[in-house]
Amino acid sequence: MKIKAIANICKNNKVIRLCSNTDSDGNITTWCSDGCAMYPLLRLPYIEESGIIAVFDISEKLQASMSISTAANPPVGINLDNIAPDEKPVERSKVKILLHDELLLEPLFTSKGTVYIDAKYLTPLSDTPDITLHERKLDEGSKIPLYITIKTGFLLCGVIMIHVIGEEYLNEIGRVHSKTKHITPEAK
Repeated sequence: MKIKAIANICKNNKVIRLCSNTDSDGNITTWCSDGCAMYPLLRLPYIEESGIIAVFDISEKLQASMSISTAANPPVGINLDNIAPDEKPVERSKVKILLHDELLLEPLFTSKGTVYIDAKYLTPLSDTPDITLHERKLDEGSKIPLYITIKTGFLLCGVIMIHVIGEEYLNEIGRVHSKTKHITPEAK
């Protein structure tokens, strides 16, 4: 996992949220989030705000414009256990969608239909072999029905919230699809 990539995501979004998760063996792991994705800070001791500022090399000027906080627990509804009873693998699309020349969305096929994630949130795991993506359900009352987990084997190495795209973009995707002509080679 690339700590520098996590730092860049948090710096660019000007948000760092730290929380701790205790596993069934009593081991405590600090997780870092920008509000849209979370990653475990593996091989680092328990870390607080002042420590993450040093690890991420955040200048005083940038720090003044950032929101940095610590919570005792993960966000409500997010399960950071390696295995969850409702977890299901998702199928990744072979296509990515670029919006406004800056937001690269990756479609995922889930039990709830097609959802989208911001592909930049996979960057910290670009050096992690054999990652798989899974869906986990959020609480019934949530606006978003699920979130995506990133795993290598049985080890949870990240969480990404789905990106909700507006009706305008969904219509445009449908329009592109409907206007696409399939060209096949002539039979010989």
